[in-house]
Amino acid sequence: MDLTTASNKTKSCMVEHLRLPDKMEPGIYGDEGEKNPNGRMFLGMGSGIVHIWGVFKNGLEPGQVGEMRFHNVPGSYVVTGNFSEWIPGPAGYSPHAILRHDVTPPPDVTKMQPAEIEQGTWDLEVHVHTAPGQPPDQVVGLEEIELMPTASPHAWAISKYKSIFRGQPFEQHGILGYDANKERHTAAWVKTVQANLGVFEGDYDQRTRTMVLDGIVESCIGLRDKFGKFIKIREKRIIQYKDRNTKTMKVFQQEPDQDGHFGPGQPWVLKDEITAHRRRDIAEYPGNIMANVPAIGDCVMTLIALQRAKGEIKVVGRNTSNAHRNAVAGMVRLGPSWQIAFHDALRL
Repeated sequence: MDLTTASNKTKSCMVEHLRLPDKMEPGIYGDEGEKNPNGRMFLGMGSGIVHIWGVFKNGLEPGQVGEMRFHNVPGSYVVTGNFSEWIPGPAGYSPHAILRHDVTPPPDVTKMQPAEIEQGTWDLEVHVHTAPGQPPDQVVGLEEIELMPTASPHAWAISKYKSIFRGQPFEQHGILGYDANKERHTAAWVKTVQANLGVFEGDYDQRTRTMVLDGIVESCIGLRDKFGKFIKIREKRIIQYKDRNTKTMKVFQQEPDQDGHFGPGQPWVLKDEITAHRRRDIAEYPGNIMANVPAIGDCVMTLIALQRAKGEIKVVGRNTSNAHRNAVAGMVRLGPSWQIAFHDALRL
């Protein structure tokens, strides 16, 4: 289907087409559903619903009818339609996102388990100590962590970390959570610079929001034993959650003695110092990132009809003012979680 603007040459009706993105996410989109900060389709999300707005390219003359057809619409219920004047310029924020921010208290980090705090996207500043007496390498990384619920009350944090270290791509994948059988926190990580899986156990101090994990890993700087195998290193990770959006971690390593044993006589050497800040999203911190609804005017516009066909919603309205006006047509529909629950069963 050609989704370019179609208009009859009279002033009786202006028909335009927009294709929704394949994945519903807040933002500004072009005519074909591609992310475009200068696009004319706006998606705002919050409180389980989605606001979708489409701006008419050339506005409407006095008394003219405008028809905006949204394509690629998934099959969940459209609650209502909107038709309004549009004020060109900077966009605003989803009113539902702002409302949720205003009425929802922030999570109490003192009552959260580490895996719950970990969930989200983090920007990391890493100081890597590679040689005694030398300044550390400074690395910037990105960590994405998803929460995996389980049949027990305890969830697990699944993490993926990426950075560039000395010109080479570096990755670390891990899992962290509370093992109810061991009654301890357990973690495992694998890195691009190590051939083995490092497994850690430790305890979490809820009062100080500090977790200490201890485990055995391979040397990641190439240390080998007399048989040519990479030696095992004891590693300790101390993670502290300053608040819900800030965490720090220090990584210490201890080499074995000549007999391959670890003990109090072997020194702990600081290897990494990490500070991480959570990336904030529009639903929780409006004003921090992109705007996602158009600026709405106050002149008289009238919604005439809201119609649905398979995969398509048609919003029809009229400019009932006495002057040419920029116009925007929109709809409010149930969000992706409703779609997962009901698929195509809910229709207008």
